[in-house]
Amino acid sequence: MLNLFWKTFPLFFASIILNTNPFQYPKEEITVEKKMLETRKDFLIFKWNFRSPFVTKWEENNRVVVYLFSPPRPQGKVLVLHTLGTKNLELEKEICRRFAQFGYESAALVMPYHLERRPIGLERGWGFLANPTTMRETLVQSVDDVRRFLDLWCDKGEKVSIIGLSLGAIVGVLAMAVDERVGLGAFIMGGGNFSLLIPHSIVFGLKSHKWSEEEMKVLEDVDPLKYAPLIPPRPVLMVNGRLDIVVPYNSSYSLWKAMGEPQVEWLWSGHYGVLLIKDKILRKVLKFITENKEKEVN
Repeated sequence: MLNLFWKTFPLFFASIILNTNPFQYPKEEITVEKKMLETRKDFLIFKWNFRSPFVTKWEENNRVVVYLFSPPRPQGKVLVLHTLGTKNLELEKEICRRFAQFGYESAALVMPYHLERRPIGLERGWGFLANPTTMRETLVQSVDDVRRFLDLWCDKGEKVSIIGLSLGAIVGVLAMAVDERVGLGAFIMGGGNFSLLIPHSIVFGLKSHKWSEEEMKVLEDVDPLKYAPLIPPRPVLMVNGRLDIVVPYNSSYSLWKAMGEPQVEWLWSGHYGVLLIKDKILRKVLKFITENKEKEVN
């Protein structure tokens, strides 16, 4: 009887979280605008545009933009999620290009309040920084946007891999936890436990955020730490800095523990030190995804 309890409890726990999570969105037929941007030797580049399932008062923010790198006869799919406040998608597109050259259809999704989706007069990534209530709404919209894109992109039963960079890692963990179509995650410089991350992150400190503990309670149901236990046994690779003052070490360590201590590389660097060895990290991520894809096939 005791053994039966321990076998069924994780499923019971997961059902409670998934039935109460805020990442619910309407399943509906929508129109996708598709435009070919470029023809390369090994792949084609498209731009997709479709309506977000989460409606805000800014029309530009209500349109999801995705850059798709499509090789012939793709052997898998990889979704790349960008950093907070990105000025462009150069790094994310570079990652997509590399995976496309190895035969993976790759996509870089523009998250709310960034690039084409940023309303005039608002700072890049405004929704993630404005206040706890808006941050919660923006995280929900980000995850719902990812899931709607998967509706449009994936065939039935198909699995995708997510590569998340910083903010993209936070959103990626949430998306992976609540959507079984994400079969693998590589999360770089991300973290969880907002009660640790926000008060000790230089990003919030520089903006003089003084969010009280009471105000931050609204973020509890969108904290990656809450959903991380739903991810195992799916493969995860984490890369984090021990000297990070954007996503503090304690925040990323908490998330690592909550995900069951998956494969991780702790760098003796800060948040942006990873850029100095980005080629090494990309090779590690590519190897991680291709090896696990081979295990899936076998």
